[in-house]
Amino acid sequence: MARTKKTKEHKFLNKHTVPGALLLMFFNFVFIEFFVGTIAGIICGHAGIDKTTGLAAGAIIGSLLALMIWFRFFSPEYKWKPESGSWGKSFKLLIPFFIYWVILFSAFGVYAKGLPFGAISISALLTSIMAGAGEEVAFREVGISYLARQWKDENKIILMAIIPAAAFSLIHLTNSVTDMDVVGVLEQMLLTFFLGVFFAAVYIRTGNIWPLILCHSLHDILLSSVSEKETALGVQFPDWFIPALGVVEGLLLVCGLYMLRKSKRGEIIELWNRRWSRDTGVTEEA
Repeated sequence: MARTKKTKEHKFLNKHTVPGALLLMFFNFVFIEFFVGTIAGIICGHAGIDKTTGLAAGAIIGSLLALMIWFRFFSPEYKWKPESGSWGKSFKLLIPFFIYWVILFSAFGVYAKGLPFGAISISALLTSIMAGAGEEVAFREVGISYLARQWKDENKIILMAIIPAAAFSLIHLTNSVTDMDVVGVLEQMLLTFFLGVFFAAVYIRTGNIWPLILCHSLHDILLSSVSEKETALGVQFPDWFIPALGVVEGLLLVCGLYMLRKSKRGEIIELWNRRWSRDTGVTEEA
């Protein structure tokens, strides 16, 4: 016996696009890293397991839960499964990011006088995966796909990249409560904004979040590995190193904006029209 599965009403979200996007992104980020992650960390602490490891593992599970809830929240309106060919297209668009890796880690290697990578702990490994999964789910999958639902205007495609990238940048303000100084926090916010726009452009062009989760997680794993090695060696970087890094990541921003050029915007609208359907006549077997 077949039954009709109707599209749900989302009155607030339908009326308030930008506030709705910000609410959804930050809610998912808090749910993943602070709610599920903290609960897992507390449970692990009581079980005699390292709390940081537990928090990171919990947040990874929280990312998967957030994805499932997101898909269900807009079911059957949102066609969440990656389209055929989107994996290959994603990795092709990510080529500038891979070039960035070569430049970045080669520079670290110069100062390390050899391979820049060191061994990392299980805790650091899981924390890196947590950041890659949680941030991509909250700020790319949820934020961008929601804006694509609301906006069918080619002139707003750039905003679809900039708004989630700005929100992604803002969460790094939380690093100010660590031992990072204000200048360091501001530099990190700027760099994550550049990277956020680039990742957003890849997602907007493909609709496939999984390659971004993989690349973001691997990026953070490699950075953690480099940090361990550089700390062990006592490497001191020159004052111009971070500004130079900013220039390189600024080129990623340019690449991201180029991906969203006018000649590609019709194709982008078509993609997201396929992924979002307001039809209420969807049937499924009971």
